[in-house]
Amino acid sequence: MNTTGKRLTRSSSDKMLGGVCGGLAQYFGVDATIVRLVTAAVILFTGVGPIAYLLGWILMPTDGGKALAEDWGKKAGDWYSEQQAKKNGAGQPYGTQNQSQGLHNRDDLR
Repeated sequence: MNTTGKRLTRSSSDKMLGGVCGGLAQYFGVDATIVRLVTAAVILFTGVGPIAYLLGWILMPTDGGKALAEDWGKKAGDWYSEQQAKKNGAGQPYGTQNQSQGLHNRDDLR
């Protein structure tokens, strides 16, 4: 079981649901069926398995890309920036800013 230089990732080729068990199997050099059976037993007997699997699915990157959490973080940051821009009136034509900025419509300019 030589794990030096390896990176724990979700498998995109050996997956049944999210690729977590396939990625663990590749990382530890064992058959994916064994990892899936152990995962099923942990899910059935402890109740911790589903939470651990979901965390692995979210936090482990795919073998050729990013983790879901990285994409969600970027999308959340983009959404927040967009909301801030809307709040500050950026991108709106002159005279259509928010009420807090004093102008309600173009007729107020006369």
